Amino acid sequence: MKKFEQAQSLNKKNSENPILPGSIFDPAEELKKIKHNKEVERKNRLDKFKEKFVYQKEGLAKMQEEIINLIRQDPDIKFHTLSSVVKDYAKQYGMTEQQINITKEIIAQYTTKHRAIEKFVQNHPRKEDIFQALFGEEPKGEIEVAQGPMTLYFRCHNIEDYALIYSQSFLNNRYPTSEEINIASMSGGVSIGTALVPELEGTIVAENTEGRKFYENYPKSTIIHEEQHALKRLFRETMRCENAFRNLRNAKTDEEKKKSLKQYLRWFRENEQYETRLKDEILAFLKDGHSDKETYYYLTLPKDQGGIYDYSFTDRQSLPKFISEKTDVHKTLIEDTIREIFIKENKDIIKTGIKAFRILQACDYSDEQVIAFLIQEPLAKWLKTAERLVKQKYKNNNNFHQ
Repeated sequence: MKKFEQAQSLNKKNSENPILPGSIFDPAEELKKIKHNKEVERKNRLDKFKEKFVYQKEGLAKMQEEIINLIRQDPDIKFHTLSSVVKDYAKQYGMTEQQINITKEIIAQYTTKHRAIEKFVQNHPRKEDIFQALFGEEPKGEIEVAQGPMTLYFRCHNIEDYALIYSQSFLNNRYPTSEEINIASMSGGVSIGTALVPELEGTIVAENTEGRKFYENYPKSTIIHEEQHALKRLFRETMRCENAFRNLRNAKTDEEKKKSLKQYLRWFRENEQYETRLKDEILAFLKDGHSDKETYYYLTLPKDQGGIYDYSFTDRQSLPKFISEKTDVHKTLIEDTIREIFIKENKDIIKTGIKAFRILQACDYSDEQVIAFLIQEPLAKWLKTAERLVKQKYKNNNNFHQ
């Protein structure tokens, strides 16, 4: 009798799901079909599309959260075990073949990084050897090294050691400058995507612990903050804009040039990972408990005023000359557009990004779910994504109670 009741309950649950288990929901293909419908039918199908879209989006977020939790519980978890989790979610939430393949590729990247870290640590038993192999220098002070599922976590008790990692000056075979050391001293932790050992790129996390006693009960907020960067890399989305510069060259009028220039600069901003790093920082700051005002202030403070998150500062100086040499776009238009995209627009998307996080938080989603919802979306679309998710959630709840 109990099994019969469970089966009935499962069937009832499945009947309430917008996507039938075993079917496939491809948002892009579905939208193409809807465009050819008549107006009344289009509206009905759009409503169903939104319901399915949100349902699948929530399923993908839950899957990401479960995979991350499983990795934390068992760093040595096998590829096939995580793949079976993907298979279950794919069936339940109508994942496309592309979505499944991307997720499996991410899992494969994790297992590769995990194995690479284990092998590297085995071949470098001394922490000083680990440091030198990755950064090209013996540490000047005491360091601690912790091995994570897909990270090597360095606690640096000497600011020069921390600055070497923070500034990534090791890539140029040099020690950090005094300015780089000063900037690094204002930071508590960092996650970098580089290393002198190629297979360990994207696994390095460091904490600035100068002046603290060894092995004291220090707050773990820095670890949580920087771990977010590493986990985010696991599910990184790659945006491509191959035709942007070509369009800029082919533009005729100033209006066309400005439009193409904006496209190119947005592609450049994403390709250089400015927006990616800002997304990381927004999520990490807010997850750590910083206020909206603090987060906005630190992430928009210009470098020449002491800001350490002004990632585009150097390129803002060099891009006008570079673009004007490659195209016939005049320098004034280039400089004005760079300010619009890299300063004004950055401030706007940081502000709306913070708002999006709070909206989803207020809707009783866990921080991990909020991160999973937003991390794969362009920062400029965070607010719209959050509003759509909340609207659909309340609609589903109202339908359920009727």
